[in-house]
Amino acid sequence: MTTYTESGRALDFLLSEAPGTLSRDTVTLAAGTGTVLAGTVLGALASGKYAPFNEDDSSDGPVTASAILCYDTDITADATATVISRLAEVDGNLLVWDSENDAGDKTAGIAELATQFIIVR
Repeated sequence: MTTYTESGRALDFLLSEAPGTLSRDTVTLAAGTGTVLAGTVLGALASGKYAPFNEDDSSDGPVTASAILCYDTDITADATATVISRLAEVDGNLLVWDSENDAGDKTAGIAELATQFIIVR
């Protein structure tokens, strides 16, 4: 029998959000490689586009966490995506972090999300 490992589902990370669409925005994800998974912590680039949050000191990505991706999104080209950008509670165990982020970077990212009133539980 074949065993399958299922990745997270869209919005699994979301515990609660403001009524209607108050917690959500539509943004443009900067072109990269492959697919960005739902629950990925994002940051804004100087261009106004978003990319996976990267607290790494090399400054090759956004250094301030500001949103969480709602649905898996292919970013082989710039892509429009829905994000949680304010007024929500999320499950920290289900967030997806860039591989370059260490524990200190994640702690900083969680604090930055809190400034957007995105509370990690």
